[in-house]
Amino acid sequence: MENNNQLTKYPSASVRELLAIAVPLIISCLSANLMNLVDRLMLAYYSIDAMNAAAASSIASMALIYAALGITGISGVFAGQNNGAKKYAEVSRPVWQMIWLSLFTMIIFVPVAIWGAKYTVPDVLKDMGGLEYFRITMIFGFVTPMIAAVSGFFTGIGQTKIITVATIAGNILNLILDYLLIFGFWGFEPMGTKGAAIATVISQIINLAILYAIFFNKENRKKYKTLSYGLDFSYFKKCFKIGLPDAVSHAFEIGGWSVIFYLSAQTGPDYILVCTMGQNMMILFITFLQGYEKSIISISANLIGRKKFDLIPKLVKSATKLYGISLLIISFPLIMYPSPLIEMFDLGELSDLSQQYIINTFRFVWLYFVFDGFVWLFAGILTSAGDTRFIMIANSSCAWIIGVIPFYFFVYKFNLISPSYVWGMYCIYAVCNLLLVFNRYKSNKWKTIKI
Repeated sequence: MENNNQLTKYPSASVRELLAIAVPLIISCLSANLMNLVDRLMLAYYSIDAMNAAAASSIASMALIYAALGITGISGVFAGQNNGAKKYAEVSRPVWQMIWLSLFTMIIFVPVAIWGAKYTVPDVLKDMGGLEYFRITMIFGFVTPMIAAVSGFFTGIGQTKIITVATIAGNILNLILDYLLIFGFWGFEPMGTKGAAIATVISQIINLAILYAIFFNKENRKKYKTLSYGLDFSYFKKCFKIGLPDAVSHAFEIGGWSVIFYLSAQTGPDYILVCTMGQNMMILFITFLQGYEKSIISISANLIGRKKFDLIPKLVKSATKLYGISLLIISFPLIMYPSPLIEMFDLGELSDLSQQYIINTFRFVWLYFVFDGFVWLFAGILTSAGDTRFIMIANSSCAWIIGVIPFYFFVYKFNLISPSYVWGMYCIYAVCNLLLVFNRYKSNKWKTIKI
């Protein structure tokens, strides 16, 4: 087990080490995001209205699910710091506290699924399968935070390839089930958006089962005490306290996106189309950001656990190099050759104007990645130090003050901005968020936080 732990030895914060941790996580995030993207892609062939309904419903459910994930994912920070300090018997304790929290979320998710759907799904999309999609994903919403909790164990000890294997297996199953349940084959009735939701839930459960199987293997039970499943209220409270700001941040930020989707559906078909297509590209390419952030959290948490703050700037430099290469790679499909991506979704006969709206949207999505990627970089370091309250304030205020409110007035209320420039507004929000997070990183206040 010692040799398999990529962070057991002294972390170097080098490009090579970051790449070794990040690549499996990027593949893992890509597989997980493809699960969502494949749903939409197949629904686009089934019905464009079904794709829009799933997109609007999923962004609404994600506001709550990712809020919970924001707390349970903090297990990786505690696991990483314990692993860095060589307190191996303590590594699984925060993981179990967050597993319990994932189960407790059912108290909120199930009532919201039953009674809250009619308030969160836009009226124009309710009869297109939006209600069923929302209810199914919310009832089983606890699975995603639980995956994050258990994954925190593996990122904390540097065994990220395990997460990759689990997510790829779940993704392959989702592809098969989507095909069977959305369109109806081999005796299955066509279920459209409902089938997509069921396929996703089943695939996530299989993903979780694989992680649990390895979490409980003999080596992990012996070294990391993974059978110590007791609810430790003091430790639970500590994890919750550090993770709660991140949860609020997720809730406000994704909630802001949900409001924008809701308003877009009321504004016109081109607005909901560019919002959906822009979000589809986010889902596809945000994997680079997610993979880098998780690897940065893993390495920096271990460095902080060993009091090696002097290596953090080297980690930032390594991450900047790798992310710059990623931006260059995704510029080809988003800026230089966007047509294949548009054709992939089989959007039917688009007018030249609508197609230009989508092309401009892709360009702004790439520009958004330029700024938001560095937000994730510095936010990853702040998170690993436990400085989550500041991230909450920065993300939440920028999302609503610079995102939602301008959209309401300039797009929904007075229709002053064309669909081409909707995502350009989000770039302004990303720039402001980056300035806040970078200044916090440079202040070094995060170095004094005790978790």
